[in-house]
Amino acid sequence: SRRAFEAMILTVRAVQMAATMESALNLSIDYVSQREQFGRPLSKFQAIQHQLALAASECAAATMAATQAASAIAGNADDPAKAWHEAVIAKVQLGHSVEAVTVPFHQVHGAMGYTQEYDLHHYTRRLWAWRDALGNEHLWSKRLGSELAATSPDQVWKGVTSGQWAAS
Repeated sequence: SRRAFEAMILTVRAVQMAATMESALNLSIDYVSQREQFGRPLSKFQAIQHQLALAASECAAATMAATQAASAIAGNADDPAKAWHEAVIAKVQLGHSVEAVTVPFHQVHGAMGYTQEYDLHHYTRRLWAWRDALGNEHLWSKRLGSELAATSPDQVWKGVTSGQWAAS
């Protein structure tokens, strides 16, 4: 069905994006650990620590959303509605996370992150492109919201608390 296909495509992309975010996070952590400013590693500056902590929490949220979507597909072949909902939620979460991680990654790298010879821009350019491919998070938020608005409150509550969504 169309929903099963959408769920699969969105989930594969979510897993790609989450892995790419994690790679960019690791690259950023390595960079600030090795580079020094004013005689101290960049990783010792509180502002840098704060930026990377926020980015790490966004990476964790993105990874969890992608994992949930993959689990829904793997374990719910008979429930395409659940797989679709989880995939859409992952698409929305990852779309929001892209901005939240790429900005601090480039800030901690400074101009180095944009140079052709350095790997960071390979990750962030892909994240920006993948965020918008297949429709951005705003489009999918509207689709999910429209569906939930047309669903009875009992079914919405059941879906939120148990993950059992009524087939649409």
